Amino acid sequence: MFHQKYRPALRIRYSLKNLYYRDGMLNIPLFLSDYTTELIEMVLSGNLIQEKHQNEDK
Repeated sequence: MFHQKYRPALRIRYSLKNLYYRDGMLNIPLFLSDYTTELIEMVLSGNLIQEKHQNEDK
């Protein structure tokens, strides 16, 4: 896959799902697309907490 071959620092996806960051993927809901730059800065600075997988212990 692309991320395995090129190893980008961050992958971004726009969708109807909630905002989350997991495994290097930032999912941005369409209604927050205007805040893309701010969200990227938050992820890269470590201010956006990475979501755990559902099957991980809480």
